[in-house]
Amino acid sequence: MRRTREAFPDGPLYLHSSKGAPTGGYDLWCPFVDAYADITLRGEGRETTTGDGYVRYVAAGYRVSNAIGMMKGDRWDVPYEEQLRIMLGHNGRERLMVYPFGRDGRPAFPGEDGALDNSWTQVYWPRLQQMRERWEAGELRF
Repeated sequence: MRRTREAFPDGPLYLHSSKGAPTGGYDLWCPFVDAYADITLRGEGRETTTGDGYVRYVAAGYRVSNAIGMMKGDRWDVPYEEQLRIMLGHNGRERLMVYPFGRDGRPAFPGEDGALDNSWTQVYWPRLQQMRERWEAGELRF
């Protein structure tokens, strides 16, 4: 990752490492590798509970590395809307590729399928905007 950052100093670098290097397991990760990335993606296929620390420290990278973490919560024990709240609570972000599916079953960005009443518009975007407003007012620090 360091050499990649040297080759591309202006980034952004996206590191998809659902199973952590170097062992391929979920319970070992290297924050010093993440520090060279701008964005990390974790958690694909991992059964996750809300209180096990994985989301806070590994998926979101909160106060561990310089990267913004994203989580693919395909095996969480909580509803999707709560996943969004939890990741934002740890300064993580939702992966844009995990958007609601259109009426025909094909991927669609939120709102593209005409259905604006979904988890992104009801939970994610409003909360993200609130965080931005608090940050701009100097009330929220990351």
